[in-house]
Amino acid sequence: MEIREIFDNNIRLLGYIDKAVVLFRQGRYDEALGMVAESGEGINRVCDAVLADRTYFGGISADFVGEMLESVLKAKKDRDYILLADLYELQLSAFITGIQEYIVGKEDFFDFDVEKYNEKIKKLEQKLTAGFDSLPGTDIEDDERERLRVNRNAELEAPLMPEELLGGGYSVEFSSCGLMTVRAPMSGGGSIYLHSNGNIMRESFLLADRFRQEQVSHYIVFGFGLGYHIEELLELDKFARVTVFESDINVLKLFCAFSGSELLDNRRLCIVYDPDRTLIEQRIASLENDEKACVHYPSMRRAASGKRLMSVAPFSSIVERC
Repeated sequence: MEIREIFDNNIRLLGYIDKAVVLFRQGRYDEALGMVAESGEGINRVCDAVLADRTYFGGISADFVGEMLESVLKAKKDRDYILLADLYELQLSAFITGIQEYIVGKEDFFDFDVEKYNEKIKKLEQKLTAGFDSLPGTDIEDDERERLRVNRNAELEAPLMPEELLGGGYSVEFSSCGLMTVRAPMSGGGSIYLHSNGNIMRESFLLADRFRQEQVSHYIVFGFGLGYHIEELLELDKFARVTVFESDINVLKLFCAFSGSELLDNRRLCIVYDPDRTLIEQRIASLENDEKACVHYPSMRRAASGKRLMSVAPFSSIVERC
């Protein structure tokens, strides 16, 4: 395997491992064992690669790899799921994360592909057009709707200079698991991370699992970030639609520039660009019985929000005083 293949394999593998640990801890053993089954091939691939290429991975103990695999296999055979969860969390996850950090330290994967970026921008523009046109019950006149559309397209089509996009308080960096995280500026100064610097897949899975609710067929979410929690929600609720409202066009551009996700191809996803956070306020006011409003809190924190959006995250007024 090429190093980049190992790196990408490990991202997927850590997703399965982190979900398995969470599900085991919650007593959802059938779902957890599904994640264990999904992780099997990936575990074998990375362990084989580490043992085969001692020149590159010489700093990683071959004996430890063998002992870890033996312990995992025994726990699975014994159906000792408490121990298996511990091994996944304390040994296997730490082992794979260590390899990711090792690879990032030796390789230059922080690349920007202009062609792929432009392809994603076109897909994003289509998503934004469809999402905006499908909004129900908004008090926007046709002239104002057209003005918003033109302004949005102009912002998307402006030539991209990575130095400019990553300027003004924005930064993009690798997390420990190998996925990208972003730090974005606050309206009142300073900046905050929109995603974890560690277990992004676990974080996004936990958030999406909290969003998920029986009898909901359409989720209205404020805050796109780099899309991790949105992708997880679409995966967890395979029949629901998700409409995401995002107020920062630069965050959407960063997703197009640095994410390898194919999220924009998902037909169940709509995205609405809402720079003034007014459309989300109107949308929350017109929720149907089978719809649910959700908030990605770091995204909401970055600027002042209206009462309806604040009501979706009632803890925010307390948190902000801490």
